[in-house]
Amino acid sequence: MINFIRKSFSTTAYKSVIWITIISVAGLSSLTGLFKRFSGFGAQTIARVNGYDVSLLEFKRKIDEEERRIRYIKEQFGDFAPFILQSLGLTANPEEHALQALIQDYLLLDCGNALKLRISPQYVTKKLHDPVFAAQSLGDLVPPYLFDSLGVINHAALVKHLQRQGMSIEAFEEAVEHALMRSLVLSLIVGGTYVPRSQIKEQFIREHSVKKFSVISVPVEKYLKKQSEVEIPMEALRSFYDTQNSMFKRYALPEKRSGTVWKIPSSSYNITIPDAEITSYYNQHKHEFVETPEAGKNPPTYKKLEAVRSTIKEKLRAERFSKIFLADAQRIISQSSQDNALFTEFLNNKKAQSQSLNNIVLNASLPIKKLFELSQGKKGYGIDKGAGFIVELTTVVPASFEKLEDIKHKVEQDYRKEQALRALQEDISTTRRTLLNHETIQAVAKKLGGSVETLELTQKNKRNS
Repeated sequence: MINFIRKSFSTTAYKSVIWITIISVAGLSSLTGLFKRFSGFGAQTIARVNGYDVSLLEFKRKIDEEERRIRYIKEQFGDFAPFILQSLGLTANPEEHALQALIQDYLLLDCGNALKLRISPQYVTKKLHDPVFAAQSLGDLVPPYLFDSLGVINHAALVKHLQRQGMSIEAFEEAVEHALMRSLVLSLIVGGTYVPRSQIKEQFIREHSVKKFSVISVPVEKYLKKQSEVEIPMEALRSFYDTQNSMFKRYALPEKRSGTVWKIPSSSYNITIPDAEITSYYNQHKHEFVETPEAGKNPPTYKKLEAVRSTIKEKLRAERFSKIFLADAQRIISQSSQDNALFTEFLNNKKAQSQSLNNIVLNASLPIKKLFELSQGKKGYGIDKGAGFIVELTTVVPASFEKLEDIKHKVEQDYRKEQALRALQEDISTTRRTLLNHETIQAVAKKLGGSVETLELTQKNKRNS
């Protein structure tokens, strides 16, 4: 089997995987040119990779995923986020990373098809019921909240999620199959790689043997104090400000939007659920109502209908409300473009509560996300926390950058921090060379104004760290 895999990797399929590395080495700047080159494909296709069309919807989803990753790093590391992003080979431009990730995905898919790999429906079903795998490999397709306490995907929640994403069930199934194919290809690459026994032994010793090492701790304050005494030329400050904005959008002001959101409670629809429908749902979805499993008990026992009747009723009522409201909202928004009085009458009849949205930045709230999808003067709608909403966009304040003159003190502080870290890095490089010349670590620490601590690392220490 291993020989077959290795022979297969010498074919065109494996060369596709090699192209992933080539693209990464070439840098993200080439991806921007690729995006422009494919701009003539049409509204729904933005690129083509080995014959596979990359859709605009996929591109937008991937941009959202990259934005979340960059936002998370910024929130976690604050002023040091630009350095973390730079060390990871990232910039603050999610479009470039999204396009690179999509190209890599399709090259792996092409490799799997060239190897004639097939994903069975049973395998897809098994992996979809594995929350850990879904979180690691299908995070953008199957968010954690879609799983219930038994690790089963809530079908109704999945349908709503796909509707919000503008994705059909068929497209979802295909996307899951593609994700599994890419995962399988990567597994085969790992399995087809030969590692010499000597290298395995060396790695075992490196990871598991007891080691003693010394750590030099150098206070950063010394470097910051030295930088605080240096006068910064305006040209250097302007260059730093421009570089940070072009690479990381460090001093960017996000786009802000204003509008109105109307929230329509489900109670305004007076939806009733017949007992027969509740019983039917219970009989068809008994797997949702399994009692806590007892050791050796087979088949499982189920909760009584009366114990879950209210739960089923609320669930069916919510599903019914969602279906009716979404149809109503679409209709009334279409009609309001001709007669706004109909829209006002609808809101009054449904006891809608209005709320003004002033200079809002994009966040995870569904009404706010919908607001940022709209053109000025347009309305959108959706379901949020069991209630319906309609949102209208009135004004847009485009994204911009803070003026250097307004934030000069902050930029100066950031500049000094960066210069201090660079000076520290240079001293660390010099320290390495000094230690190679057999100078004691204590002597080196004294020169740096730091301290030395000797530690012992064992496998037990590593597990607890």
